[in-house]
Amino acid sequence: MIQPNSELIIDYELVRKNIQLIREKISPSSKFMAIVKSNAYGHDLNTTVRALNESVDGFGVVRLEEAIHLREQSDLPILMMQGVYSTEAYDELKKNEIWTTLHSLAQIPLAHQYIDDLVFWIKINTGMNRLGPVSYTHLTLPTIYSV
Repeated sequence: MIQPNSELIIDYELVRKNIQLIREKISPSSKFMAIVKSNAYGHDLNTTVRALNESVDGFGVVRLEEAIHLREQSDLPILMMQGVYSTEAYDELKKNEIWTTLHSLAQIPLAHQYIDDLVFWIKINTGMNRLGPVSYTHLTLPTIYSV
């Protein structure tokens, strides 16, 4: 019996052309970040980064290990979208110049110690109920912004 098999072939030249088409439609000051989490969604992080490094303004990943590995491949900004919870992890972010995300108010006290050393993004729960304070907690946002 023949087993079904599938294969996905990514034409990175077409991906780069699509990125350029998108850039033509958005403000010149807008930035384009390639989200390459989970080993570029299973399509090989190294290959994907080499193919897109000249076409994007940065990369996004979830895990610290991926971010550190990615730093070895690219000098572009890297956003770690999951955030971290320990001084050891924050030290790795600082050492590798990796941006991070705040998605919980509980992260603020430790993050405050690195406020001058790192770029922080704020993740807001807009309804998908993944990470981040819910969007109606606007009363807590000044606390985050004042960090």
